[in-house]
Amino acid sequence: MDNDKCPTCEREFQGLQDYPLIYVAKFERVEIPTDLVLPFYDAAIFVGPNSDAVNKRPPQEVLEFFKKNEREKGYVHNGWKWSLKGKWDIGNYHREQPDQRPIVVAKLNPYLETLDSLVGKEVEKSQLLPNFEREGYFRYAFNIPDTAYQLMFYEQEKTPVGLRIAELKLMGEGPNLGSAGGPTIQALAKIGHLEYEGRIRK
Repeated sequence: MDNDKCPTCEREFQGLQDYPLIYVAKFERVEIPTDLVLPFYDAAIFVGPNSDAVNKRPPQEVLEFFKKNEREKGYVHNGWKWSLKGKWDIGNYHREQPDQRPIVVAKLNPYLETLDSLVGKEVEKSQLLPNFEREGYFRYAFNIPDTAYQLMFYEQEKTPVGLRIAELKLMGEGPNLGSAGGPTIQALAKIGHLEYEGRIRK
């Protein structure tokens, strides 16, 4: 039986996510480059307690800080840098995280450890793919929880012995191409190298 084609419709399988079963021959982790900064600017607008808007309010600690420090431009609370436009009670608040790298690493480590443990085993595809929510627009990408970043497998050429290769990439927001293609995501770093055999049934 040809393991590179669907036995029902004879569609050619393109990669990892086409197969119901995966034999994991090899997995190598790759560290995220130390100089890679992963910022996140939250587009949500928070408002002061006396605002007529229905937007969410910032944490009470943030409100108290700007109430007592009218000239301050920013305040860090629970890992977020907050800024205020306008008066503390009716103005607009924005938040950002200058570098989400520690969060990204913490969220990825359990999954990468799982991949390490699967080497030499045949597993269902669902056991191999991350248990993260899929990105709504880019269906082959998985959102890393509590961050602005994604995971995606990139298929490469086969090895000399016929194993498929999929590189695990850390993805981030790319340029918006507008009418020429809309939003995009782009690879920021390679974080894993997977060699596998796609299988149809046990």
